[in-house]
Amino acid sequence: MSLKKRLGEILVGMGFVTQDQLKEALETQRRFLDEKQKQLFKEGLDRADLVADSRLAAAGGEQAYLGRVLLDLGFADQAQIEQALQAQDTAVTVYGSLSSMKLARTIETGFIVNSSLNLAEVLESIMHQANQVTESVASTLMLLDRDSGELVFSVPTGPKATELTDIRLPPGQGIAGWVAEHLQP
Repeated sequence: MSLKKRLGEILVGMGFVTQDQLKEALETQRRFLDEKQKQLFKEGLDRADLVADSRLAAAGGEQAYLGRVLLDLGFADQAQIEQALQAQDTAVTVYGSLSSMKLARTIETGFIVNSSLNLAEVLESIMHQANQVTESVASTLMLLDRDSGELVFSVPTGPKATELTDIRLPPGQGIAGWVAEHLQP
């Protein structure tokens, strides 16, 4: 059995779309992403703001999911997309039953990265996977705000995640601040 990590590969394998249709859909998706990134950077958003903006977009903004692009281009119908997503979920379940749970989590992280263009969604999913692999209850991905030098709790996980989201640490504060300031682990 070959490992089919991406929705597009699954759809091609099932015969729902051709390789050329997939290529066109991926190019459309990439153009959408490139335009969104250019727009965000023209507005002067830094990395921390980019994650916050992605979080807001996930709550109701426009997304360029591959399935949606394939539907919009008329290359696949809703039933085909749902069938391919089910096949992808089944693969995740199979990989989850592997003897090495850490390997399974790593493979599942690949599915997550390929499932969304929303940066906040992807980073949050990766952080949850990292928690499971390291057997941690909570963690936080902090991004540096270049203008202020502050570290921003961009993707916190765990029981206090909601309270920590977007909290800023002044330059040099705490262990993380020291690491960021001195650029040393």
